[in-house]
Amino acid sequence: MKLGEMIRIFRIANGYTMKQLAESSCLSTVYISELETMRKKNPSSDTIEKLASAFNISTEQLFEVAKLSEEGKWNFQKTLLEVLKIYVR
Repeated sequence: MKLGEMIRIFRIANGYTMKQLAESSCLSTVYISELETMRKKNPSSDTIEKLASAFNISTEQLFEVAKLSEEGKWNFQKTLLEVLKIYVR
């Protein structure tokens, strides 16, 4: 799964608009948009940590979902369900 897709899924699962995620992560709305649309492909570890914190999860949990796609198990609905499972724990 591409990072931008993962960020979008977590944002939707949290019920955030791009503006709300930007405020919660101390990043700009433009930057969030660029990440989601893959115009920015290599965010810093600091950015990843800010996003994970905004989603109230660890960076490991953030990438746990990405692992599904590497194993060929990704589709939007299934991944969204996996994300929601993280929040139910």
